[in-house]
Amino acid sequence: MTYIELINRFWKLNKEWNFSSTETKLYFLLLDTANSMEWKNPVQMSHTTLTKYFEESEATVRRARNKLRLAALITFEAARSKADRSKYFIIGINEERDTQNEKTRHPNVTNRDTQTSPKNDAVTDC
Repeated sequence: MTYIELINRFWKLNKEWNFSSTETKLYFLLLDTANSMEWKNPVQMSHTTLTKYFEESEATVRRARNKLRLAALITFEAARSKADRSKYFIIGINEERDTQNEKTRHPNVTNRDTQTSPKNDAVTDC
């Protein structure tokens, strides 16, 4: 998906999920960070950094990331200790590359939905 498609997908899901300000800020912080890292997935952040950044409790940040996961916007691997960083995977980034890797592993599988059209070539690939 492109950056704008990820944003539009968020706002479409927001109509159903009614995301809180913390959930919204978390998702867009993850998008912004991924964008600055040239769309490398996962984005790694410490829970301490997020709680300080949002000026929210640890429980609030945990609820925010869990809701984004339930809405299928992200998945994550929680840090095992305070010294570690959690890994956040934004769903929709690298889909075409992931699909190409899957085709390499399973060459007999085809998926017409993953083929890019020429009109998308000018847009930044997420």
